[in-house]
Amino acid sequence: MATVENEYQIQPKCVLYSEVGKEEKIMSLMVVGADNLGSIKNNIESLGFDDIKHISGRKKSVFRSFKLPVNVDMVLVLTDYIHHSAMKKVKQEAKEKNINAIFSRRSWSSIYKKMERRQLLN
Repeated sequence: MATVENEYQIQPKCVLYSEVGKEEKIMSLMVVGADNLGSIKNNIESLGFDDIKHISGRKKSVFRSFKLPVNVDMVLVLTDYIHHSAMKKVKQEAKEKNINAIFSRRSWSSIYKKMERRQLLN
């Protein structure tokens, strides 16, 4: 029986280098969309994210007065399970606060590829 290596193996840490002094900083992540993260949350934690916040993207009332928390370093928007006005609101907030926003489908391979393209993985 042959073994096949998974192309999307989990890397040890995901770090953001600060502008001053090039220090490593463990990142916090806000996930917007999807009712349940399932194993995606475990995969994200294994990349080194200490603080993961999740908001479902289905209820419009949540996004009427939506503001990104101050301590969020990156936003992950799962586009399969979010309505358009919520996506626009999250994108606008991320731009205003100069926060990285990744828009991806709700599959680990898609999320991993997007993070890799942005060079957020070591």
